[in-house]
Amino acid sequence: VAMHMNARFGKDYQISQILESIDSNITQFYRPATWGYNMFYYLAASNDCHPQYVSYLMNKRTLSVKSINELLGKLEGEKKLLYDKNYMEKLYIEYQNNEVNDQCDREKLKAEFKDKNILVLGPGVTVKTREKKILDFIKKANPTVISINYLPEFVKPDYIFISNSKRYVQLATKLIRKEHTIIATSNVTAMVTGSFAYTLNFSTLMDKNAEIVDNSLIMFLKALVIQAAVSD
Repeated sequence: VAMHMNARFGKDYQISQILESIDSNITQFYRPATWGYNMFYYLAASNDCHPQYVSYLMNKRTLSVKSINELLGKLEGEKKLLYDKNYMEKLYIEYQNNEVNDQCDREKLKAEFKDKNILVLGPGVTVKTREKKILDFIKKANPTVISINYLPEFVKPDYIFISNSKRYVQLATKLIRKEHTIIATSNVTAMVTGSFAYTLNFSTLMDKNAEIVDNSLIMFLKALVIQAAVSD
């Protein structure tokens, strides 16, 4: 309906944001009772490409729908219809690799983390089952709390490390409303505010030789190692 309104009546509905809402919210209760519209086939058809490309990018769970659409638009020639995993992975890394000068931010973070205990929290069942133990440790050690791509409900983190644009889009409203300090990798684009408190180069933190080149926890641990080496 939105596409029809845009095409025939000069409206300006943001289709990518509608798709984002579908992916983030509707899909959760749509899967058990599949019917009608299918976003997966829409993305493949609108970009005239092999459906496996869409599946590959969505399964990464790191990209917003807008980013997936942009990446599919980069497919060229016969590669569009002849699925090539290595070709898509190359495009994915190139797309994520937005270079910035992060020297200043790395030096600031080193100064802020110096001589401090650091507690890293990631999404998962263990955080919920060990909630009391985590709170006891925070009370005892008074650490700098850093969460990875999510907002814990039982404690407010001092920093949130964001390397996943999909998760950022899902969390954006809460992050802005509660004014969290964000450390983001350069592949993530800030919404509304225009910039993050700290931005680190994605290419410096990823591991091209790993099966998952952009594992968020590994990237953050690597960032800590790099911070320790700054100016040493």
